[in-house]
Amino acid sequence: GLEWPVVFCAYLWKAPFPRVQVPHIARFPDGTRRIVFEDVVDGEIPGDTPLSENLRLAYVALTRARSRTYVIWAELLQEGKGAIHHLLSSVGAGDDSPSQVLANKHPDLITRISEDDTRRVQVFPETGDDGSSSNDLQARDVAIAPRQLQTWTVSSYSRFTRGLKNAVDATEVGPVDEAEAVVNDALRADQLPGGAHTGNALHELFERFDFTAIDDQAVIDAAIGDILARYALPRVGADDAQRADAAELVRRMMIGALAVAIPGARKALSAIKPDQTLREWRFHLSMENVSPAQFASVFKKHGEGWLSDKYAPLISGVARAEIDGFLTGIVDLVAQIDGQWWIVDWKSNTLGATAAAYDENACRQVMMHEHYVLQYHIYIVALHRFLRSRLGQTYDYKRDFGGVGYAFLRGLAMGAPSWFVDRPSLELVEALDACIGGYPR
Repeated sequence: GLEWPVVFCAYLWKAPFPRVQVPHIARFPDGTRRIVFEDVVDGEIPGDTPLSENLRLAYVALTRARSRTYVIWAELLQEGKGAIHHLLSSVGAGDDSPSQVLANKHPDLITRISEDDTRRVQVFPETGDDGSSSNDLQARDVAIAPRQLQTWTVSSYSRFTRGLKNAVDATEVGPVDEAEAVVNDALRADQLPGGAHTGNALHELFERFDFTAIDDQAVIDAAIGDILARYALPRVGADDAQRADAAELVRRMMIGALAVAIPGARKALSAIKPDQTLREWRFHLSMENVSPAQFASVFKKHGEGWLSDKYAPLISGVARAEIDGFLTGIVDLVAQIDGQWWIVDWKSNTLGATAAAYDENACRQVMMHEHYVLQYHIYIVALHRFLRSRLGQTYDYKRDFGGVGYAFLRGLAMGAPSWFVDRPSLELVEALDACIGGYPR
């Protein structure tokens, strides 16, 4: 598996001990089995239970480091309900406890300190920078309010936006006429089912496909056939005609997204080699006491048009707790197109059966309704920080950032220009960067 020079296992102690079926049959070291009426009892051997799975995960975490692993643990934490407690607990075990056996085996690495032990771990240097003795340092009492330590967190984007109201004004009229869109075209955008299952299939297809092979019909057919077969699309029991229609719809999605340039981009994605892309790019964005309402304030002040007039008011009144910690996310595609960095997101949303349902206004309404607008601004700040860190002074946002494009794949398959494209100003990106905070500036 993946390895790192140094690994910090800061939260193994926090992992809750999973609840198991009560009563259940427990095994013990003496070979006996007993029916117990508790989640776990002293001396029980973990079997094929949630505890066993937690122990396997703990093993993975503890064996990733090449040089050093840091583990935080104490018997008082979480009342010993985590997997790490099961490994190291000495309650009632005396010198035979796993932690003591481990300490005896590696005295040069581990020292166990009990409450009545005269030995102490040297934490501070003997003298400070100002010459003061470490003996003069005094720990201060801190009163911890309920849940005070739970404000710092690692949160996903979906969790961050949970509870946002989807009150979007959809009164604008789109420019495409429905009757015009259905003439001489039997293919429909809904010939693939909606939902996360189809979305996962399309994301995997675009993640693995070499964009430069878009003109090779055999390669396209093989990739589409494989993904539809493995995901049982369009549905289990579909006949040959239904599978053929689904394959044709996906083929048109791929050609519309890859063979034609994103509006504003200098080249089509089909000209971009795999080593010029980051597929499923994962980031951890440090944030400091940020709420949707704060984003709204920045959008209102630095955004233009619909962003400040329509979207900012939509999220300004949302009562959500602030995030202080890290926001995690995965960007479908980061691509360097002719020297400029682009963020691309594949959307399989079903807005309707024909091209008329995927006009510019409809796509923008979905962007606001599903809060993709907030999403891509967060993505841009994450990429902005990443490029600034990696490229240093050679990075220039105005020159190097191309924009963000959300591809509504069903609309592209029907011939509609259903790309939502934006390129926020440097002033807006820097204001969002400052609003998010989370690092020394």
